[in-house]
Amino acid sequence: MKRLWFSLPALLLFFCGGCFLFRGETASPELAGMGFRALSGSPGVFVHPAGVLKLTPGKRTCLINGMQFFLPHAVQLDERGRYCVTALSIAKVIQPLFSGQPVTCPVRTVIIDPGHGGDDLGAKGLKFKEKELNLALAKAVAEALKKRGFNVRMTRMNDKFLTLDQRGKLAHKGNGDLFLSIHHNAAANKNSNGVETYIVTPGGAASSNDKEEQIHKKSVSANCYDTVNIRLAALIQQNMVRKTAAADRGVRFARFRVLALSQLPGALIEAGFVSHPAEELQCGSAQRQRKIAEAIADAVTRLNSNR
Repeated sequence: MKRLWFSLPALLLFFCGGCFLFRGETASPELAGMGFRALSGSPGVFVHPAGVLKLTPGKRTCLINGMQFFLPHAVQLDERGRYCVTALSIAKVIQPLFSGQPVTCPVRTVIIDPGHGGDDLGAKGLKFKEKELNLALAKAVAEALKKRGFNVRMTRMNDKFLTLDQRGKLAHKGNGDLFLSIHHNAAANKNSNGVETYIVTPGGAASSNDKEEQIHKKSVSANCYDTVNIRLAALIQQNMVRKTAAADRGVRFARFRVLALSQLPGALIEAGFVSHPAEELQCGSAQRQRKIAEAIADAVTRLNSNR
């Protein structure tokens, strides 16, 4: 089965009353016409020539080819037991990943932003400070991209403090085509681990860590790149999980200021948890940094070639 964000047949998605309907036992005529088929005995699972979609009622997450994606709104069941996904969830997640339509995003210069720096330590682990890991990984990403022929500009090359506004303005003024913000995660639960990829929240949707009723209806300038962003994030997240065997924490939405201010297509990468003792040591290793860097560089290369 082909990975749906690499090479997909051109398909049109059908909108009906603001919702896209999936039948629990058999696919609706609209789904069947697009190639979706309900998987017998597996409620909420729909197969497609390009992949598999798994929906769960009441959840804002779905699985696409086994990988987790957050949706703008929760999946609902109607009175006939049909799976109902809002038009925004279709437009911002499902359509870009299943349509197979080429994405126009020629990338020559990538702006890389190592998060935190200076007096801003970021998250603190037992051995490493996040600002140190961010810079080391960002440099590895820059090197991997340069080897593939891309131009690279960094918002910082040393232990320097920059405000979020300064980072966003540097990205915007750097004549870049793509913006990547590099971070590492932390949580009160020391068992939390894995990798995440964030893109700017679509207008009319709640961010992944917000309650669904906390919807911001206004869009930001970066929302004009929503389709490119979801394709990029899918590639990055898939590659990171595949190359490191890290837990998949999904492609998520957030209104991070650096993403909004960059006015470029892009993503913020959380490359592991410094609060998880074992994963912290992995994140500090040159081998792990090289794998993450290769994962990100491969994703940018594939996005650039529309594959």
